[in-house]
Amino acid sequence: TLGKVDASRVLLGRIRGDLHCSRARGKENWGGRDPGVVASYLPIVGKVQLGCISPNRQLAVAAYSVLSILAVHPAAARAVAHGSPCPIRSFVPRTPHEWHYFVQLAANLAVHCPESHHMLLTAVEPVLSQVQDTVVDDPLMGSVVLFLANLARNPAFAPTMRASGIGELLLSLAQRQDTSEIRRSVAESVFVYVHGADETHPGTRQLLDDGLIENYCTPLLRCSLDLAQFRHIVPFLNYSVLVLAILAGRYPGEILPLAVDLVAAATIEPRTASGCREADEEGQCLALATLARLAVDPAH
Repeated sequence: TLGKVDASRVLLGRIRGDLHCSRARGKENWGGRDPGVVASYLPIVGKVQLGCISPNRQLAVAAYSVLSILAVHPAAARAVAHGSPCPIRSFVPRTPHEWHYFVQLAANLAVHCPESHHMLLTAVEPVLSQVQDTVVDDPLMGSVVLFLANLARNPAFAPTMRASGIGELLLSLAQRQDTSEIRRSVAESVFVYVHGADETHPGTRQLLDDGLIENYCTPLLRCSLDLAQFRHIVPFLNYSVLVLAILAGRYPGEILPLAVDLVAAATIEPRTASGCREADEEGQCLALATLARLAVDPAH
């Protein structure tokens, strides 16, 4: 007979398996999950949270792995961030495996709970110093960069990120020639979110001189339009267009070659996959605003 802890782990494993199957059953192969399946588990979010404070670390990690998936749903994310016990405050990861689920959960909470950004950044800070440490595995570092991207999209939080030196950390990561794609993830995007509008920081100009538009922005945007993988992720359209929207403020001539792709983004039919419609609609608005900015510039 299974003990209570083992039975809980088995149940969490089955839930996680069902959530992963919902991903495979999605109508569009972009990595989303069936919102209906995710929503069906919302009533048990509180019980899963209790598993996060279990003294049995295997059970706690299993609970985190489930919450990290459920938190793609706004209601689940808010319940986790504001619930008691708060899993972000009640667990200190010790291994890369534990950090992996912890950071995934923090990344999804960052999307839906901007009021929790300070708490989330504080919780993940211990691993930030290891972004360039090759001892730490690449998937974990890629997850950290995605977490930072979700924070950096919040304009009100950008000053905090600038003050913390995160931009310089990611600039260095993006410029390292020996960095794998999965490890680098979208480091360039995060740097632009944080420092792209800062006229006093030379980093954006350095990235542009290194081929930011042709080697990064162009394939990033086209993968968003095609729901294709870029550096082992499928980037949302709003994240990709935001990079160009920020660059248009200081370097409109640099992004002019992407005008046709911006038109495609502005006129795209929002797709129905879980989470994709909202991203497409926001991406459309950003693309239109960017094109309008280019249109009023007499030089273009």
